[in-house]
Amino acid sequence: DTHYAPVKARNRNGYYQLGLITSADKLSSWFWDIAKKAETDTTSAKFEILENETKVKVMGTGIYEDYSKALDNSLKITKGFVIGGVVFFTTSLFL
Repeated sequence: DTHYAPVKARNRNGYYQLGLITSADKLSSWFWDIAKKAETDTTSAKFEILENETKVKVMGTGIYEDYSKALDNSLKITKGFVIGGVVFFTTSLFL
């Protein structure tokens, strides 16, 4: 499909799918013309592959366990504050 539309399409997608409005014969002739033009305009070219190196640091199991425990504790504290806040809010409504 194609997302190009000079005007806003009034369907649920917001665009007209390729082939919905244009006939199959017209589409095939477009593709045939493009292929023929590409075949005649083909020239030799060169390209270069760039290579990147990255150093990755991986957490050890001990550090990962400590981090996991600290995260669990912080989530417990957060849950406690949320429950306390909700209890305080509901009691303030009735008092």
